[in-house]
Amino acid sequence: MKTLALCLLLFVSVQQKANYQVVSTQKNNLGIINRLYVYIDNAANIKAVNKLLLAKYKKPGVSSFQVYYFDDINTAKIYKDAIFDVNISNAKAAEISRHVIGKFTADGETQILHLGKGSDSY
Repeated sequence: MKTLALCLLLFVSVQQKANYQVVSTQKNNLGIINRLYVYIDNAANIKAVNKLLLAKYKKPGVSSFQVYYFDDINTAKIYKDAIFDVNISNAKAAEISRHVIGKFTADGETQILHLGKGSDSY
């Protein structure tokens, strides 16, 4: 019975491990990372990964910090350049934005996490 319980515990632990990758970062004018672009394979893990990323990347004194979560790694790689390209069509911007499945923003003491497809278009 103990073996079965241990096997189930290990199975649940493996299933809950989040698979994510910080694809790119941006820095503020002081050279401190204040924005992350992250591919994540399961949107259900965003809250847990967000805590890990905040602990690792958000430094004291950073007044604004953002994390964009994507369900497509290729979109995560091009997003920051493509979305602000003056030559991008509205249709292409909408297509790219559909892959944003979460956006976290911390401004001062206020922290907001939006979840769901198109989280950058609110």
